[in-house]
Amino acid sequence: GGTNGFHGSAYEYWQNSILNAAPYFWANNAQGVFGPQPVGYLRYNEWGGSIGGPIIKNKLFFYFVRDKLTNNGAAQAQTGTTPTLAERGQGAAHPGAFDFTGLPTLYDPLSCNTPGCSRTSFAAENTGALAGVNAIPSSRIDPVAAKILGYFPNPNGNGLTNNFSTTLAAPNPNLRYFGRIDWDQSKNNRVSFSISQKDNPGVNKGGPFPCPLNCFSGDIDGYNAQVTDTWSINSSMINEFRMGFTRQGNWFVPQTIGFDAANTLGLQYAKANVFPQINVNGGISTLQPGTNAIYIENLYDPSDTFTLVKGRHTLKFGMELLMGQGNTTPWGNITAGNFTFSGNYTAQNGVAAGSTGAGLADFLLGDAQQWSATNQTTSYARLKSPQAYAQDDWKIRSNLTINLGLRYVATTGFTEIHNNLGGFNPNLTLNCTTCGAANGSQGTLWFAPQNGRDSLQKPKHDIFLPRLGFAWSLRPNTVLRGGFGMYTYNYSQ
Repeated sequence: GGTNGFHGSAYEYWQNSILNAAPYFWANNAQGVFGPQPVGYLRYNEWGGSIGGPIIKNKLFFYFVRDKLTNNGAAQAQTGTTPTLAERGQGAAHPGAFDFTGLPTLYDPLSCNTPGCSRTSFAAENTGALAGVNAIPSSRIDPVAAKILGYFPNPNGNGLTNNFSTTLAAPNPNLRYFGRIDWDQSKNNRVSFSISQKDNPGVNKGGPFPCPLNCFSGDIDGYNAQVTDTWSINSSMINEFRMGFTRQGNWFVPQTIGFDAANTLGLQYAKANVFPQINVNGGISTLQPGTNAIYIENLYDPSDTFTLVKGRHTLKFGMELLMGQGNTTPWGNITAGNFTFSGNYTAQNGVAAGSTGAGLADFLLGDAQQWSATNQTTSYARLKSPQAYAQDDWKIRSNLTINLGLRYVATTGFTEIHNNLGGFNPNLTLNCTTCGAANGSQGTLWFAPQNGRDSLQKPKHDIFLPRLGFAWSLRPNTVLRGGFGMYTYNYSQ
């Protein structure tokens, strides 16, 4: 902005895989066949433009930019391991039985119930057509496991491992705006406003199985806005007031959100409405719900700077108030349940680990080695930091300038609007009548607002940061510069 004539621009940058050459080297494909590699899928297009000019000549001006990027590419083919048809009861040799022929022997965890006892193998228990077969009869399959098994895709490759391959499209769109308005109220006073915005609604596809498993949004939005009033009071005094605002929002939402585990799977103790995570030891790829997390950060920054030129001195005085907000969840804050199946339940007692049993067999029987779940809410952190400074650029001689400055910084420390804060404090006395000799010792947990304190860190109001610098022109083509300063930074979440 800032001119009485209209001006603008337009552009486009385009890429497409139809113009790309195939890779020079051959490689094995998902089926293990050695041959030429295909050209990777690519659809990339970035276009935009700008325009600026007067709204009111000599008074009010605007400038606007729009940029859009479309990037519809594809990731490399991913391989994973899924249960074979035989292991899922669809084998040709023993249809209906969950057949582990050729794999370590499976033992029935119900065949004995005392620690260290010798278990009986399924092959020894099976009768009829399954007699002597290393298989689990369908009557023993856990009903919840049977339904979850259906979310493992059928193999599309050969072998027991890396028998499933897929290529997941990976779009990465991006839309950005920038706008500015300049208002000349008078020859001595200008008000400027600008705002930039970005929207990147990406998608994270972790694979190796198709979405919605292990797929979640990666939507990133951001805003930066400021308004500045610059007032030239006279030839030696200028005042600049600015109000700034920055917002960054990250939304990671799993595509399985809203999944009803109770009615769909019969899983009655799910702790969140997402697909449960199933970890099967022994090489089977994990079923994952996708990650849930939300990070929204706001920063408000009002400031004022006054400049005075007096003789050989250029004096600057300023102050600002940083006000930060962090409205966030932990990474992966909700899970329906994380289940681990190790193979211990179908292994023989007292033999080398891994020589018998299978994690997939434990899963089919519903015998989990480990279970956990998470359901954490959003926290609302707050931080304020008032600051002020004074600076003098003193031109002692025509070839020597000294910079002197002092900055004052204070900080409240992080607080949380619901007092959801806590941590270990080595200076607190343990008050625990049931703790025996430890009662009265130094060091215990603190939770806000215990002891009249509601901030995670102790507020600081005595931070003074000196600055010193110089610029010395030794000769027309040589300048020596140096400086010293003390700096600090705000607490991080």
